[in-house]
Amino acid sequence: MNKKQLRKRIEELASKIKKGNINTLEQREFDDWYRLQAEKDFYIPEDFASNNAELKNRIYHRIEDKLEFDKKTRYHWIFNRNNLGAAAAVLIMLSFGVYFLLKTDRIANTVTISNQIPDLAPGKNRAILTLSDGEEIDLEASPQGQIAAEGNSFIHINAENEVIYKDRNVNQVKSPYRTNTMRTPRGATYRLKLADGTKVWLNAASSITYPTSFSDKNREVSISGEVYFEVAHDASRPFKVKTGDQMIQVLGTHFNVNSYNNEDVIRTTLVEGSVAISMGEFNHVLRPGDQARISNNGIKVGKVDTDEITAWKNGYFQFVDADIYTIMKQISRWYDVDIEFVGPMSKESFTGRISRDRNLNQVLQIVQNSKSVHLTFEGRRIMVRQ
Repeated sequence: MNKKQLRKRIEELASKIKKGNINTLEQREFDDWYRLQAEKDFYIPEDFASNNAELKNRIYHRIEDKLEFDKKTRYHWIFNRNNLGAAAAVLIMLSFGVYFLLKTDRIANTVTISNQIPDLAPGKNRAILTLSDGEEIDLEASPQGQIAAEGNSFIHINAENEVIYKDRNVNQVKSPYRTNTMRTPRGATYRLKLADGTKVWLNAASSITYPTSFSDKNREVSISGEVYFEVAHDASRPFKVKTGDQMIQVLGTHFNVNSYNNEDVIRTTLVEGSVAISMGEFNHVLRPGDQARISNNGIKVGKVDTDEITAWKNGYFQFVDADIYTIMKQISRWYDVDIEFVGPMSKESFTGRISRDRNLNQVLQIVQNSKSVHLTFEGRRIMVRQ
């Protein structure tokens, strides 16, 4: 299929989406095409609609009617991979107006740079590894290759700056039980592969404590902050994650746990497989797309967009109807800055996706120009006012 044919076909599918008469196979065809567009960022004029529902309708109308749009319009909002984002992706393919959507690297030209906002770089791969004897290793300063030996495991840093544990000798006598801890400061992430092959991603200001080698019957770790797991399947040894009073048990699955101390809720989100959540007398098995929310008000389970939850692992801030408090907490952790809210805040919500590779001033300009807030700086403190 050439570009002209593809353009016509996507236009047909977009029209069916708008009219609500697209069938399962056609929706799958559209979804497969859209996945190829998933890395594109979408910038929508701030005055294009007064709310998300109106914006959605206008985008779909634009797809169908091929309206021209004023190229002088300013672009502030970024929409992520959902129905709204899919509609915007269609606009790219159909070229209904190249001024309606701008590429990410042009955002600096669409807003006025404030001299008050310092040009702080984004976070990076950085962590501290604490060995069983208390020795601390700065992983950012460590060379690739073997960095330590603990019990039955060698500890390596590979070419992808990932810490991995390897058996020293499967025939040797098992050494005494030993644990290590990896922690990331604010403004950092890191990856880890445990002795059983389980892959771990640590978000900023997070930690994980784990055995250097697992027992024959059990695999258990404890965490704080936000951690994503891809658990190596082992039916004979359940994998358990402890955070606060919550215990998560799995055999092999992908899931995300958000348990920051300054959050009121512990969120466990299942991406693939199944996990059992237990806390006191509460027990519940999550299915893909489920999120368990534990707070002082009890435990609730509901469906969520897993792309939003795991966006940090893939290099994005991603928000769906997020308030300014949620947005600024993530910015605080990633850029290692403090946040102070001055006075009452707007109840506006923000839906969008922003690359975490951007410098702080670019991210704050998008937020400030997309919401009814005013941001100023005092040292490394961001003052947020309505």
